[in-house]
Amino acid sequence: AMATPLLATPVAPAPAAATAERPNEKIERTTNADGSLSVKLTTTTPRPNGYREIKIEYFHVPQGAANAVGTALDAGDPPASLYMTKMEQQVLPPGTEEVIGRPPSR
Repeated sequence: AMATPLLATPVAPAPAAATAERPNEKIERTTNADGSLSVKLTTTTPRPNGYREIKIEYFHVPQGAANAVGTALDAGDPPASLYMTKMEQQVLPPGTEEVIGRPPSR
């Protein structure tokens, strides 16, 4: 009898539905020889029509700010926009993989 309430509460499907249209962020960081940070933030945003919008932001964080920014990255926060050096955006049709930086297939 104790297991019945657990089965009756449909909690599992709800988060999946809620995150379907939410952007997915991937943060990659490299510490350079001079102590500065290079950060690449890839944001993939699903569109209702099956397309995906991909935004890649590149950041260069000077050595003096690297510790603070590194702590923020650990918490999942991207670097401040003042450190951004480059941004790329593209929209991928349904069923395609990310094609940024990949050599063309023959």
